[in-house]
Order: sequence, then C-alpha cells, then structure tokens
Amino acid sequence: MPLAACGDSGAPTCGAAGGTQQCICTNGNVGAQTCELTGAWAPCQCASQTQDTVTGDATTDTASTCTPDCQARDCGDDGCGGTCGTCESNEVCSTEGRCECVPECDARECGDDGCGGTCGACIGDATCTAGVCGVAVCLQECTDGPYCDSTGGGETTCLFEPGQSTGRCAFYYPTPGPSQPCASDAECGSDQACLALTNGTAYCTFKKTEPRGSTRCGSNGSCADGSQCEVVETGTQKIAFVTSTKHLGDFGGLQVGDEICGAAAAAAGLKGAFRVWLGHSLYVRTPSRRFTRPKVPYVRTDGTEIASGWVDLVDSSIEVPIQYDEFGTLVDDGDVQNVWTGVGADGDVPATTCQDWKTSAAAENGGTGKTNRWNDDWTSARNEPCNVARRLYCFEQ
Repeated sequence: MPLAACGDSGAPTCGAAGGTQQCICTNGNVGAQTCELTGAWAPCQCASQTQDTVTGDATTDTASTCTPDCQARDCGDDGCGGTCGTCESNEVCSTEGRCECVPECDARECGDDGCGGTCGACIGDATCTAGVCGVAVCLQECTDGPYCDSTGGGETTCLFEPGQSTGRCAFYYPTPGPSQPCASDAECGSDQACLALTNGTAYCTFKKTEPRGSTRCGSNGSCADGSQCEVVETGTQKIAFVTSTKHLGDFGGLQVGDEICGAAAAAAGLKGAFRVWLGHSLYVRTPSRRFTRPKVPYVRTDGTEIASGWVDLVDSSIEVPIQYDEFGTLVDDGDVQNVWTGVGADGDVPATTCQDWKTSAAAENGGTGKTNRWNDDWTSARNEPCNVARRLYCFEQ
C-alpha cells in the first residue's frame, strides 16, 4: 500500500485500539504511534519529540543522543563536546576534572599564597611585609655626612640611591675584596644594592643587613624621634635536606610530599615551612611556581652552602650535593643514591612523575636525582620504576 503523509485524506485509519505502527520523523528517523480509542492515530513518538509522516513498514530507529558525564567533575570535557564548567582565574582544571587553586608565590617568601596556604614563614622576630621577611627599624634621615649619628657602636654612613638627595643612615658593608664601583643595582649581586656615599662615589653594598644601633619601630609603625619606619629584609638562610625516610612512587602527590617534609623538619627541630622538590604534569605545580625565590643562601643541615639563592639553585648545578638528612646525618645508600624528583634542574620543566606520584606500578616511571651529585644530576639523573622506594628533597620556604 502506498504511504501517505499524516493528515492526508488517504492516510490509513486505526484498526483496533492499542495497535501500533511505525512513522517517519521530520529528521528522517523512525518513530512509533499508537491507535487511540477515537480511531485516530496518536502523534508520532520520535527521539526528538517531533511528528511528521506516517508509514507502515519502516525500520526501527536505534539512534540515541549523547548524555554528558559531569559526575564529580567541576570542569573539562563532558564527553559530548561540551564542558562541565570553567575554573576561576587563579585555578586550573586537573585531569580528574576538579578546579584546583594555584599558589601565587612568585617573588614572595612569606604570607598568603592565595589558596589558603602560605608562601613561607619568617623566623625569629622577623615579620612578613609585602611577601618579604624583615624587621622594622627606625632609620635616621640624612642629607650630608660623611657620617651619621651612631648609637650602637661603630660608624654609620649616609647612603642614598644615585640621583637622590636624601638617604638613610646605615652601616656600610662593601662587597668582599675590593669594593665594586657601580652606576645601578644591575651591576651588583642579587643581594646587593648600588648605594652612593655623600661624596658621590657609589659602591655595591649589601642591602639585607640591619643597621646596628637602629631602634625597632613601635607597633603603630612610627618612630619616637619622627624618623621613618622602614622594613629591612633580614639576611637569613634557608635549609634543604633529603629525607631520612624512603617512599614508593604512590606516596600521594605534592600536598602529601609537603606534609612528609614538614613532619621530618618538625621531628628534627627545624623551624619554618618546608616544601617537597617534585615535578608535576601541570607546569603551575612545579617548584619554580610553588617555591618562594629567596635571595639568601640554601644550606644543608651540616651548615654547608648549597646555593647562594634561588637563581643559583636553578642554574643547572649546585655547590655541594644534598646528602644530609633532616637530622644532619650523612645519607649513604651505597650505589643507589636516588631521590624522587620528576623535574629538571631549572625547577620548571616536569619529567616523568609516577602519574603525579599516585602509582607504584612497575610499568610506570618517575624521574630521580642523586644525592651524591652536584651537576644537574642532583635532580635529573634517570627514570626509575615507581615500585621502588626513594627519598625526597625538602626545601625551606
């Protein structure tokens, strides 16, 4: 029998109520309709819920629509070409589809990291001001000299930046050996400033030394004599060690690694906040993004200097191997002096990471460094299977 469009005068009528027949939808798919008690066919039931043409002998439509899968996901692909959501500007979407906060600690050594954590803790009586650990001291203003008033023994010199007519009274500490003349800070070391004497001669001068004899500012930030209250960055040092404990590649990730370092430091009586030196598949979680960048030296627990500061630490080599644990004990693992790292000597480019330190499968690999090396092998020596136990590097922030 020839087919007719639904509603045409030649369209077939119902037989017994409850009977069914197939119909063609507007999108070309096949639906079904049922004979009603009135003797008329009910509207064609299609996947798209539209009605068009009636036929008696079409094949059944098996097409199905895509169902987005966003269960336990905040962001990323929903499996149907769409998205489960977007993250805030300070967050990244993880491989598990969760929005995770990215700590903001560039050029900061202390204070809030923007994710409920900290960029580091100050030691002693230093406080955190604008991401820098320091002590507030009252510095006497000066416009001439050559010397300023001294109350703490020794002589102070009126130092000021080139081109400025007003400076601050501070002890003058030129660079070791012959003092280096300069025209700007760029010509000095990372922990020095180009300061001029009142006679117009400028030298590279250490800028992290608190002037002796200066008084501390009051809690309201003011000085009794009316001079200006300034924060002088303290010349502290940062401790780095290799853990006395070993861990398989599935120890739990960066946060757990930080907790391992913190617990080790606390057990050894080390103050300050420590973070683990590890790579991650997301660049924003590598040491160069998570660590503070101090300009003071990193030292081992035996007191030996590892690097003069952050820039020196990530320049592809260190001064001495990091082979002392949190207790100041020399680590000796024989021929296997390996440490989980998963990141290159620049602290930025990630290597293999045992699936971000969450698997101990022998078929997966993690990058390791060596505690007896000071070239880039200290952090980037070889890959190893994740089912072996290795130590961790910990750095004070």
